[in-house]
Amino acid sequence: MLSPTILATTLLALLLPFTNAQYGAPDTPSSSTSPFPTSASSGSSSTHTIEVGNGGLTFSPDTLNVPVGDTIEFRFYPMNHSVVQSTFDSPCVPSGDSALFSGFFPVQSGMAGTSWTIKVTDTKAIWLYCSQGSHCQMGMAAVINPPSSGKTLSAYKQAAVNIGASANPASPQGGVIGPVKTQSSDASTRNEAMGKYVLVMAMVVAMFTL
Repeated sequence: MLSPTILATTLLALLLPFTNAQYGAPDTPSSSTSPFPTSASSGSSSTHTIEVGNGGLTFSPDTLNVPVGDTIEFRFYPMNHSVVQSTFDSPCVPSGDSALFSGFFPVQSGMAGTSWTIKVTDTKAIWLYCSQGSHCQMGMAAVINPPSSGKTLSAYKQAAVNIGASANPASPQGGVIGPVKTQSSDASTRNEAMGKYVLVMAMVVAMFTL
């Protein structure tokens, strides 16, 4: 039979990884290569997903409320789409020199292996459109954190019909292009932690039955 000291040490060693996996390990200094600025709330931020061109000239969802500090990952589908920031009053036209722009993502089939991610830094509405051809004029638009009243996405799309041609900045800006994020690694971590938890509980039961 194991001594109480050895058994307690073993239980602690097995339980610590489970605790970290469930509640997060202690904070460590952020890397200077991080694509987003770090903040006090970064540990609790979430990533929201918008599909661009999946099944037609659409953003799905085309209306999204996102808290400050969260990120939005845009995933691209055939054939060739982009995401550009505009204002409500000027659809299909960049909002200015610093307007968000994903660049174009040509896709033959399925979903592109790379995505474009932005971080929401305030609660102002972000009006978006696809600048490919006449996609914007055909209703390919979206809004992040829409106003509570007055300006609507439906009104934006109606106004876009009358715009002669879409435009976009000269090069991508305001976001990060990288591999599409997946949940597989998170699921693996949770499964491993659960396995260790079960083992710990079994040892606790054995300790009191010996």
